[in-house]
Amino acid sequence: MVLSFEDSPIFDWYKKNRIFILFLIIIVFGGNAYLYFAPGMAKENNAKEWTRFQTRTAEIDLKENFAAQISAAKDDAITFPWFLYTATRAALQSNNETALGLLKNELLALDASSDQWKGISAEGEPLSIRSLLVDIIEGQANLPTFVNPEPKGSSYLITISDSLERTYEISISLYSEVKQAAMWLEDNVDALVGQEIENFNNLSLTINGLTSGSPTGELQVERNRLFHEAGTISTLPTGETDGSQKQDVLQILLEDNYMADGISTVIGKITSGLEDLKTAIAEQKDEEALKITAVKAI
Repeated sequence: MVLSFEDSPIFDWYKKNRIFILFLIIIVFGGNAYLYFAPGMAKENNAKEWTRFQTRTAEIDLKENFAAQISAAKDDAITFPWFLYTATRAALQSNNETALGLLKNELLALDASSDQWKGISAEGEPLSIRSLLVDIIEGQANLPTFVNPEPKGSSYLITISDSLERTYEISISLYSEVKQAAMWLEDNVDALVGQEIENFNNLSLTINGLTSGSPTGELQVERNRLFHEAGTISTLPTGETDGSQKQDVLQILLEDNYMADGISTVIGKITSGLEDLKTAIAEQKDEEALKITAVKAI
């Protein structure tokens, strides 16, 4: 007598264990899918956090619904400490005692991992940002001032035009103490010509199109004694926690952004033409963009 598959012991075992088998298949394929897609999802989520952070810090209002703004920013664990940093500086500058009280409580409530949240002092030494901010709020320390030296590296004249074909010129100089990032920019400087300048809330500008990469390999943050003050030129972090920087984007700061100290590399600064550039940006309409038309070594 020939048994069919349905009459075999294997089929009987399958019927009794089919739910377990299905569950096992889901685990195996689901696990593999997670391993494949998780890194990309994490990177995308990090990028979204930084985008929300920039929007929130640009719209900080210490007088109305500030507690709600803190609560919303708390949803993004990576950028929340930097939101507190920016808000604390704003509250100190306006001497808003109510806001400072809220911010002090939030700073003290940060978990132990925030002890690794460090910036760079004027002496080039790491310092705990949380401890510094709490001390400043309590009157035990002063709000630090950040001043960069004059750059002594290579200099360039950049010509920019708007939609009405008006031209603006800015001069930039690189810091000779910056190594890898300066080499990266100098290797890519010709690629700036023809690129549009993207404006983020009149706080910073980004220029894409630097495509040849770093001549010394993967671009990493250089934690030097230079600060992200208005007019500085810097790299832009990838959003990863390994200090990697984007190799196709250059950033120009229109306003101070000290929370980026130690996060991205200050490469140089605009030595002339910054106010004209701000005027050009302010006059642009949403659908228009500035474009770099020439770069010349000087």
